[in-house]
Parts: sequence; C-alpha cells; structure tokens
Amino acid sequence: FSQLQRFIMALMNFTNTKDCTKQNNCLYQTCVAMIAGALGLCFAHTSMSLFASNQNKYLRNFQKLQDTKKTCRSVTQPSPTNENKLVLVADHIEPKDTVTDDLFQISAPKSAAIIYLYRQTETYQWKETQSKNQSKYTKI
Repeated sequence: FSQLQRFIMALMNFTNTKDCTKQNNCLYQTCVAMIAGALGLCFAHTSMSLFASNQNKYLRNFQKLQDTKKTCRSVTQPSPTNENKLVLVADHIEPKDTVTDDLFQISAPKSAAIIYLYRQTETYQWKETQSKNQSKYTKI
C-alpha cells in the first residue's frame, strides 16, 4: 500500500470504532475524519500542482538550451563578425614555460598543462530619484 492508502485505511478504522455509543462521539469522529480527508486531498492537489509546475520549468529550460545550441557558433579565432553573438571556442592549449607561483614558491612543469582563466567583469551602480511622473537615474 502507498502512504495515502494507509492513511485512508487508518481514517476508516478510526470512524468505524465500536465505542460509538454516544451520538456526539460519532459526530466528532466523523468531523475529524472529514477534515483529515480534506487536508489529504489538499496536500495531494498541491503536490501534483508543484510537480506539474516543475516539469513545465524543466521543459522550458530544455527548449531554451536546444534553441541556444542551434544559434551557437563554433570558432577557433576571434572575429568581428561574431561580436555580441554566442560562440564556442574549443582548442588545445599548452603553456610555453614552467608555471610558477612566486608567492607560494611552487612551480609546475610544462607537461602539467596548468592554465589560468581570467574573467573581467564590470559593475555599474546608479541612484534613482523620482518626481511626480518621472524617474531619473544618476550613475554613481
């Protein structure tokens, strides 16, 4: 049995107890069982909705990757024609000399093929001032 089936069976056993001699006790047990059943249905609905939403996001991302794969260009040399376009550069890289680090006093031979990639980024910050129907942005 799944956990949901076990839960439903426990609720049915709870409402079908033999000690239901008083009318109020039976009504209370029935109300508790109905509330628990409603909560179970809400949880099941929520989990299915979240699952469907996650699947939809996954499919959208997969489609974006497929579209990107179609537009990506494979190049070996930089070219002005590829400016602001998505490119893939793949090539064999080999250092010319022994790689050394003066700070830590370590070195690696040319055959170790140690490569350091450096990425340069730029960050901009601005201040927004707003009047009645206008927004003004000032670069800081």
